[in-house]
Amino acid sequence: MEPTPDEIDVQMSLRHGGKTTSDALAYIWQVKDTFRDQRENYDMFRMLMFNFKAKRIDQSTLYARLKKLFKEHKNLIIGFNTFLPLGDKIILDGDVEASTSSTARDY
Repeated sequence: MEPTPDEIDVQMSLRHGGKTTSDALAYIWQVKDTFRDQRENYDMFRMLMFNFKAKRIDQSTLYARLKKLFKEHKNLIIGFNTFLPLGDKIILDGDVEASTSSTARDY
């Protein structure tokens, strides 16, 4: 199943630094491929992105839930961070860098 235009819009709404639609599509496919044997995780990713776009969850909630969802997939967190505004990032466990902006909190 190809990503929908809404999925692309959500990714692009979080972008910075010249990310393109192709970059967003490649990331969505990376998430889908990572969870090819865990469809419920890919569906959760999509649901989180849709809920964020619809303003049903805020930015810090999105980051925290993605951090939990991607906990075994550091590459997905790093990839997601490339779409975030400058100064925002999901802090990886063991990352000693302090952030002065929005970061994921554990719930």
